[in-house]
Parts: sequence; structure tokens; C-alpha cells
Amino acid sequence: MPKCRECGTELNENDKFCIYCGAKQEKNNEEEDTFEYDEIHNTSPQKRFKLNRQNLKIFGITILTIGVFAISLKLISLIVKK
Repeated sequence: MPKCRECGTELNENDKFCIYCGAKQEKNNEEEDTFEYDEIHNTSPQKRFKLNRQNLKIFGITILTIGVFAISLKLISLIVKK
């Protein structure tokens, strides 16, 4: 299967754009794409972190949870002082 030239995501044969990063895809030899990707990014596509909707949701929920916890601690400390 061909891989995206920018992020290394596996694509279908007829995809014109990457489904994750949106990069335009050109028809090239798969060996050349892999070599060029490794040269530019100095890493394999499988090791890169993909910033997709699921990861953004997890990040957002984590930040929200930390914020609620911090506010709760502040409120508790105010109540205890009274």
C-alpha cells in the first residue's frame, strides 16, 4: 500500500489526499516515498504520533479533568480556612 509523503499513513491506491494530514498525494514509486520520508523525518511512519480526533478528545478531557481538580482543591482550601 502507498504511504503519505508527509505523515506516513497508509493510503488506498487511488487516494489523492491523505485522510489524516490532508497532504496532496502524487503517484510515485513506493520505495522512493519511503526513502524520502525517512530522510526528511529521520523516523519511521509507525513511530510518529498521529494527531487525530480521538487523540484530541483524550487531550481535551485530560486538560478539563486537571482544571476541575485544581478548582476543587482551591475551593476546598477556601472552605477549610473559614
